Amino acid sequence: MEAVGHGLYAGFLLFVIIFNFFIFIALRESMYFHYMLLTSMILLIQASLSGRTFQLIWPDLPDLQNLSILIAVPLSAFALTEFSRRFLETRLYAPRANRLLKSISFISLACLALAFFLPPYISKQLSVIGALTAVLAVSIVSPYLWYKGIRQARLFSCAWTGLQIGALTTLLFNLGVIPHSLLTVNALEIGSALQAALISLAIVERVYQERDHRLKVQQQVIEEQRELQRMEQRNLYDATHHPVTELPNRGYLERFIKERIGVVGNKSLSLCLISLNRYREIDRTMGQDNADQLLYQIAHQLNDFVSPLPGVTALETIAGTRIHVASVDDITLALVFDSVSPKEQEVLMMAISGYLLQRIDFGNLSLDLDPRFGLARYPEHGQNPQSLLRMAKIALDATHHIQGCVAEYCDDFNPYSERRLTLMAELAKAIENNNLVLNFQPQLSLKTGKITSFEGLVRWHHDRFGHVSPEEFIYLAEESGIIHQLTLWVMENALGKLQALQTSGYGEVGIAINISAVDLEMPHFVEEVKELLSSHEVNPRQLTLELTETALMRTPDLALETLKQLSDLGFSIALDDFGAGYSSLSYIQRLPLHKIKIDRSLVHNIERCQENYVIAKTAIEMSHGLGYEVVMEGVEELATLEVLKVLGADQIQGFWLARPMLWDFAQEWLRTFVADGIRLPEPSTAHRVSVKSTDSATNPSS
Repeated sequence: MEAVGHGLYAGFLLFVIIFNFFIFIALRESMYFHYMLLTSMILLIQASLSGRTFQLIWPDLPDLQNLSILIAVPLSAFALTEFSRRFLETRLYAPRANRLLKSISFISLACLALAFFLPPYISKQLSVIGALTAVLAVSIVSPYLWYKGIRQARLFSCAWTGLQIGALTTLLFNLGVIPHSLLTVNALEIGSALQAALISLAIVERVYQERDHRLKVQQQVIEEQRELQRMEQRNLYDATHHPVTELPNRGYLERFIKERIGVVGNKSLSLCLISLNRYREIDRTMGQDNADQLLYQIAHQLNDFVSPLPGVTALETIAGTRIHVASVDDITLALVFDSVSPKEQEVLMMAISGYLLQRIDFGNLSLDLDPRFGLARYPEHGQNPQSLLRMAKIALDATHHIQGCVAEYCDDFNPYSERRLTLMAELAKAIENNNLVLNFQPQLSLKTGKITSFEGLVRWHHDRFGHVSPEEFIYLAEESGIIHQLTLWVMENALGKLQALQTSGYGEVGIAINISAVDLEMPHFVEEVKELLSSHEVNPRQLTLELTETALMRTPDLALETLKQLSDLGFSIALDDFGAGYSSLSYIQRLPLHKIKIDRSLVHNIERCQENYVIAKTAIEMSHGLGYEVVMEGVEELATLEVLKVLGADQIQGFWLARPMLWDFAQEWLRTFVADGIRLPEPSTAHRVSVKSTDSATNPSS
């Protein structure tokens, strides 16, 4: 029975050794090698102490029998400390204990080396001391880590407690401290078997934990790779889409057009750029967040509108949604028309422009974005995406100085065309040589029936190109940087005409001229105006300087300071085209204004359009409330004048009174008007009823 017990013990330890060997081969972790070495040394020590190695393995080598003990003890101490360090992860959880165990490992290796040189009894004592030190250190470190909550320290502590008890019992038995018995003789085998069983359970648990950890790591790697792919896709999406509208950007559009050109071959392809002309004003007035929301809303509503239209090409499809609109920049959208004839393109543009020209509902507001459309066709206007975009942009810019909001590219629009370059070069000469003229359109007081002033409107007749529209050459003046010289020319001529009016006995009649945003930004503008004023004996109050809302909002603080200085000089200041933009009313209230000119778009059809009537009425009342005179532009019909008189407008200007005319004709017209006079008609009974009913409809309290 005793032999069977020893055999089972040896077989179990051999199984543990082989089990750890395969784990070591599979995982390549030194911890399992050290435990395999430790178990092997324990088995060797047991076999050597019982004499079985001498009987069965080396019966003719008694010196080797003694040496095996001297080798096995320090090796077991070394394996114990190294296995403990790795299994308990002392480097991570107990750095000081890790250094202690590492020191004991070196001492054990030193004892192993000395076993070959020192006398056996000295070597044996050193080996035993080293082994006891290792056991003591592990006995302290393991419970300490268990106390700290390290999970793997629990089974380890239990396992090594059994081995320590067995080793201590065996040691005491060999020293003669405790008597001989079955338990004391086999204490080391029992303790080491218990330790091997518990440690094997711990190793199995650890293997499962490591497997789960590896699976988690692999899953994490997979998730990281997926996240990396998502990030790459997101980065690609961000690089090819506008950050606000989330629609394809210019780079995406260029690549798409290039691919489409390769597909359509010689067939036509059109690029349409859409500029939201008043978006910048809305941005400054409502703030960037609201402006971004508005841009997103407009872009996606436009996409929904054009989706069913034939000929509008889808740029991409996302989650089943076809995307037709691209965002070229912050205020410019784009569409691509594929294989459409000029007639089909015209039909498309009528539909799209009609849609965008409607007021856009945003929150509680109804906004007019003043959209402009520029078109370029492949292959007529460009052979590649870049040239098509450039030509479409030129056409888009042309809408600012031609009639209408839609323009298709032509050479006349090109700033580098012969006409544009010639006009740009000769405009400065025309200013210098006095080849420009001022036309004058009168303004009439609705209260006194007298002419209060003329608006001076600059005109240019070119020797080669004939009449050049003011929109075109003023735009050229701004582009070429001579707009300020043009303003000074107009001002000097207006002052001369004022002096002539005073000489003729019409000193109460003033003149109004337009100045630009560039003038307000010129550092010496006020001094230049002073110099011009000093050379003419006129009352500066008779010269009205008109500015648009856009000019004021370009550099509001600088504009305010410059206007205050001009007002201090005695000039009248007027806000032109009020209602055509989105300037801040709180800012306007701070301006040194004397007049507000209501834009013709609010005057048009006022006698029949209730919305225009209400807006004009509100604008007049607000202006009067702020202490400003009100001039209504674009009065072309008597019915319009009647309504404006009822609403309390101060002055009117428009074709009903007179068209712009040269100075000589203006003087003659003024003399005739003063001589004959004019009797402003009273509103007809029918029209008075119409106005009253509209008034009541819009103001229930009246």
